[in-house]
Amino acid sequence: MGYLTSKKLIREFVQDSPVTGYLDCIQYLEKTYHFVKDRKPGYSYIQFAVDLGFSATNVMHQIIRGYRKLTLKTAKKIALGLHLKGAQKKYFETLVEYRNETSGIKRDEIFGRLVEIKKDVLAKPHDKKWLDFFSIWYHPIVLEVLQLDQTKNDPKWVAAKVHPQITETQAQESMDLLQELDLIEWNDERQAFESKAASISSGHEVTGIGFIRYHQRMIELAKDSITRVSADNRDISSITFSCDQESLKDVKKMIHEFNENLQKHLEAVTKKDKVVQLNVQLFPVSTMFDKT
Repeated sequence: MGYLTSKKLIREFVQDSPVTGYLDCIQYLEKTYHFVKDRKPGYSYIQFAVDLGFSATNVMHQIIRGYRKLTLKTAKKIALGLHLKGAQKKYFETLVEYRNETSGIKRDEIFGRLVEIKKDVLAKPHDKKWLDFFSIWYHPIVLEVLQLDQTKNDPKWVAAKVHPQITETQAQESMDLLQELDLIEWNDERQAFESKAASISSGHEVTGIGFIRYHQRMIELAKDSITRVSADNRDISSITFSCDQESLKDVKKMIHEFNENLQKHLEAVTKKDKVVQLNVQLFPVSTMFDKT
């Protein structure tokens, strides 16, 4: 292999590692930098800035380390330096918008745009279908509705069972998608669809952005259920607590054990007349103290 300049190495990384495979614009820039530095040990952040079209300053070091905000104007210049074009350029700039936005409603709208761009660049139609499955909230619910004891091969009936209710057309599209993903099959004896997969998995290209969208939607449903669902049909609880890192690990372990035990219990359930959603979220609501 001939000698490669740092700019050529940047282009090699961008070509082999599309930005649409990332959910963090800063992480992508850092990965790009280290890809070059691993191959050119003397490479510096200052040279990285020059390669991206800036003057010989530490601007890229400041951005990657979080000392300086990555603005959309700067992002457009970086996209030019990375030779990003078309959907890749649009995705990178949208990632920057998403990172900088503070409004929850606006962030959700921007993330929806990321999902659509991602869908457009997926090479395999099957992957696009998986992204649809994870990013549209009612598809997993329809899958479970079709497992109910009295289920019917009738999109109108299925639509009425989903809560909040969806349209008959949405139910039919969802049933078609589940068949295309090989998640359900027709049972002649029951005269109904039944699940084919004990667990759901998809390609790595889909799971990251798809799972995030799925959890966002389920959290929204949980929020709405506080006023939409009667108290005797739901259970809403939360705990705000202080702890150390080791205790936090213990709590995460307890949650994982609970999920596993619950899954085993539900697998033994034979009577099914309703679909229920359970969410568990654990996240920090304070900054970490510096131990030094």
